[in-house]
Amino acid sequence: MCDVNTEGFLDREPVFQAWPTELVRTNFIFLLQNCDPKDLLPDMFRRHLLTRVEEELMQKQLASPTMTKRDVNRNLLLAVLPKKGPGAFDSFAHCLYFGSEKQFRHVLSALKFPARDDRETEHLFTKLMDKLRAMDTEMSAVEETAALFTSIACTEDPEMGKVAMYPSTTGYEKCL
Repeated sequence: MCDVNTEGFLDREPVFQAWPTELVRTNFIFLLQNCDPKDLLPDMFRRHLLTRVEEELMQKQLASPTMTKRDVNRNLLLAVLPKKGPGAFDSFAHCLYFGSEKQFRHVLSALKFPARDDRETEHLFTKLMDKLRAMDTEMSAVEETAALFTSIACTEDPEMGKVAMYPSTTGYEKCL
């Protein structure tokens, strides 16, 4: 799960207004094999893609000896997520891109587009990926800034009182 708060970024203006059924059908086996619901469910709940009841039900299904990971994925992709309304695929892509230590990014980049599609899905998907990459760049900058501020130390200077110090190539320098 990513540490930087990304709530609302994709929700403001969803790229996909409807669940891209043909895209999911075309990549269905690939998605079943490469998405681990155990790792994705907490992120899906956090992004309000699943209710607490749905997440708990899926977790119980995963723990059941009669259900497999593929069964839970099938349920998610065919029954639950398509009914979630505008932005559901955007949030699902967000979970794949940023969730679970970013281990599912390869899934998004490997999706194939339906042969009979009118190129609209491909255009929307490209737009969504651009949005996710921009968000990733923004998050990296925030994380770098946070790392810099956590490395700043305060010290007492007899002449100046408390002084913030920041790291430099030659050690710590005063920052007034």
